[in-house]
Amino acid sequence: MKIVLLVAFALSVVIAIPVDDNKAEVIKSEIVNNGDKGYSFDVETSDGSKHQEVGTFRYVGGLAVRGSYEFVDDDGKVHKVNYVADEKGFRPEIVD
Repeated sequence: MKIVLLVAFALSVVIAIPVDDNKAEVIKSEIVNNGDKGYSFDVETSDGSKHQEVGTFRYVGGLAVRGSYEFVDDDGKVHKVNYVADEKGFRPEIVD
């Protein structure tokens, strides 16, 4: 159940990324559910937005997540964020 909620949250982040009126289309969507071993997904849209994530169980009752997302702003600049979420909390790293 936790995996389903986490994947739903992660995909909502991709959906929440603002897009222009050109109606970006999904050009890549790979989602893998490994049951109690974890999950992964890799999504890319035609406007240059990307989101990759891998979730694994690292300790009893806990999930460790590592991923990144990027988007292209109105000026054409790519912005990227790498992140880790585990027992130490959510730790983003902005990579520009």
